[in-house]
Amino acid sequence: MTLNYDALTALTKDKFMPILIDNIFNSNVLCHRLLKNAEKLSGGVKIVTPVEYAKNSAEGFYNGYDVLNTTPSDPFTGAEWNWKQAYASITLSGAEEMKNAGDSQILGLLKAKMKNAEKSLKDMFGDKMFVDTPASANDITSLGQGSTNANGITNTARTLGGIDSSSYGWWDSGIVKDASSATLANYKDSTNANYLPSLMANVMSACSIDNDRPSIIIGGPAEYDLYESMLSDSKRYINNQSLADAGFLNLAFRNTPFVVDSHAPHGFMYFLNEEYLDFKVHSKRNFAFDGFKKPTNQDAMVAQIYWMGELTCTNPRMQGILKLNASVY
Repeated sequence: MTLNYDALTALTKDKFMPILIDNIFNSNVLCHRLLKNAEKLSGGVKIVTPVEYAKNSAEGFYNGYDVLNTTPSDPFTGAEWNWKQAYASITLSGAEEMKNAGDSQILGLLKAKMKNAEKSLKDMFGDKMFVDTPASANDITSLGQGSTNANGITNTARTLGGIDSSSYGWWDSGIVKDASSATLANYKDSTNANYLPSLMANVMSACSIDNDRPSIIIGGPAEYDLYESMLSDSKRYINNQSLADAGFLNLAFRNTPFVVDSHAPHGFMYFLNEEYLDFKVHSKRNFAFDGFKKPTNQDAMVAQIYWMGELTCTNPRMQGILKLNASVY
């Protein structure tokens, strides 16, 4: 049997793509918890998410025949997000095809090409989520790094979802705690104002309202190791079994899982409330495979994997960030 374009396309869709998609979803904790469970949309010029910015003013206690306030109240507005597009190409040159003649050889080559596309997509999503501000208008919205005038979710005085927080302060991130001038001894000294668990508690509290609080803490390997080194043996336990089962080692902080992500920038801890973070994806471009074709001007076979969506946030004030001195640990 000869593996022609149609056969390779069908085989890729049936055998390789499900594995590739699963591996992308499980590549880091945010892809596992957010991208994997993204809301699928059928289209629209933009992605629109409702934003609650105030309380309902028509409320209160009353007695007997008191007149009730029925004044219309609209404490919602809408954030508008542009669709973002991503792709990865799989190419097989004519020379590669000839050198790997035979079904088993060409399948081995295709498997290697798919693994490369998978790694590229995993790194692209993992890296782009943590930049201070997207390098291009084509990039997905990032979590940011707590800066000013940079368009990330944890940043301040910036435009996010079409809303300028310089004019609407309620749209800024909840807290950016800067402890980047402290020493390693400060972080480990329970009597110091920059004692790491105290700093973490400060950010956690500032991003919490009653039981509405950060659901996950993310840091890089060095931040994870720093926190772990300060725990007694009796407290070094896995907090979230479902994360552990998915391959994500995690520690507990105030019953919230602290998970390591190699893409997280050195010197930062992210306190994220996932209730207000969400990937939106187009239902027809959720890592969709477009079959192999032969270009008219190349001796090659080319296929693409397409994604279309955006990372959205409906309440940046419930997201926080802790900046540490990356040079001391």
